Amino acid sequence: MKKWFVALLVLLAVIVLISPAIVGRLTERDISKSIEIANVESPDVSIQTERFERRWFSSEGRHRIELSDRDAFPSISKFTADSGYDGLPAVVIDTRIDHGLVPAGSVVPGIANIASTFQLDPGNGKLVDLPARVQSTISLTGLTDGTVEVDTGEWHAGSNEINWQGADLKFSLDRAGILSTLSGHVGPMEFSADSLHVETSTLNIAFDQTGGPYSLVLPTLKLGSGAMNAYFGGSNIERSGLSEFQIELVSDVVRGKLLGNIAIDIDDLAMLTGEKFDINVVASTSGIDAKRFADLYHAYSAYLREGHNSKSALQALYSGNTESLLALLQAGIELDIESARVGSPQGMFAGDLSVTLPASDSDEPVSWSGLLLKLHGTMNFSMPEALFEQLASADPQLNMAVATGFLVAEDEQYVMHVDIAKGVAKVNGAPIPLSGF
Repeated sequence: MKKWFVALLVLLAVIVLISPAIVGRLTERDISKSIEIANVESPDVSIQTERFERRWFSSEGRHRIELSDRDAFPSISKFTADSGYDGLPAVVIDTRIDHGLVPAGSVVPGIANIASTFQLDPGNGKLVDLPARVQSTISLTGLTDGTVEVDTGEWHAGSNEINWQGADLKFSLDRAGILSTLSGHVGPMEFSADSLHVETSTLNIAFDQTGGPYSLVLPTLKLGSGAMNAYFGGSNIERSGLSEFQIELVSDVVRGKLLGNIAIDIDDLAMLTGEKFDINVVASTSGIDAKRFADLYHAYSAYLREGHNSKSALQALYSGNTESLLALLQAGIELDIESARVGSPQGMFAGDLSVTLPASDSDEPVSWSGLLLKLHGTMNFSMPEALFEQLASADPQLNMAVATGFLVAEDEQYVMHVDIAKGVAKVNGAPIPLSGF
C-alpha cells in the first residue's frame, strides 16, 4: 500500500514539473493559430509577433496590433497626418505567462496565469505607456477568467488630445478561446483633433454568450450609454450624436427552434443638418429550425475563412446552398417587427411587420413558388405629409409611390397597408402577384 502511495506522489511530482513546459509549448502554438485566423478575418488590421520567449515555468511575448489600411480608417489617418506622423497607430502588448499545474504566483491549481500591459505607437515609432492591464487565469478545465483595468489618463501631441476616465471590465472565455461573458463599464472619453471634437459618456456592457445545440452560439446583450457627440467646424460648431441609447438582445433555442428578440432605443439622434430624431425598434423571430439554420451559418463562416468578405460570402451561400435554404424555409419561419418608430421634427414615422411561413410536410415537394403560396403577412407604414414632401424634394422618384398607389394620403399622413396571402400581396387593396417580384 505504501509503495503505491509513494509511486502516486512521484507521478504527481513529475506531472507538476513537466506540465509547465508542455503548457508553454501549447500556449505558443495556440497564439500563433489565433493570430493567423485574425489576420485572415480582419485584413484591415495586422497582428504580428515581435518576439516570444518560452521558458520552463514562464513565457514572455510581445505582439503588435497595427492598422494596415489607411482607406479603411480615414479619420485616424487624418489624425496621424495632422500630428506629423508617417505611420498609422499601433498597440504593442507585452504578455507574461506563468504556466504549469500550479502557476507561479498562485496557490490555486490551474494551467496558466497571464498578465498583459500595453503601449501605444501613435505612428511615429515612439512607444507611449498606456495605463491598462489585463489579468487572466486559465483553469484546469480550460476556461479563462480575467479582468481589464484602465486608469484615468490623457495624451497630447500638438493640437491633438485624448482624455479618458478609465474602464473596469470582467470577461471569461470558453475552452475554444471564444468570449462567453463580458461585463462592466468604459468611462467617458474626449478626443480632439484639428476642428473635430468628440465626447462620450460611460458605456455599460453586459454580454453573455453560451453554446447551444448544433454548435450554435447564443448571445444575450445589454448595451447602453448616455450622450455621445461629435462637434465639427471649430468656432462654427456643427453637432452630430445622440443623448442616450439602449440595445437589448436575447437569443435561445427551445424545442429545436431558434428564438430571438431585439430592442433598440435611441434618443435625440442629431444630424449635421440640425435635425433630431428618436428611434425605437422592437422585433422578434421564432419558429426557425435551429439545426438547418446552424448548417447555413457554419457554411457562411467557412466562406469567410476562405477569404470572402461578408457580401461575397452571402452570395456564395445563396448560390451554393439553395437546397439547404429551401429546407430552412420549409421548416417554417416567423418574423415580427412589433414596432419601428422614428420621431422627427416633421412628425412620427411608424411601421410594423408580421410575416409567417408555416412549416410544410417533409414529404411535400418544395420550391420557391410553393413557399410563396404559403406565405402570410401584414405590413403597416405611415409618415407625415411634411416628412414625405421633404424626402420627395430630395428624391422626386418617391412621388411615383403615390402615383402608383403604394402610398395614399389619409388624415395628413401617407400610409401603406399590405396583406400577403396565397401568393398575392394586396397593397392598399390592390392585388400584386408575388411571382412578379
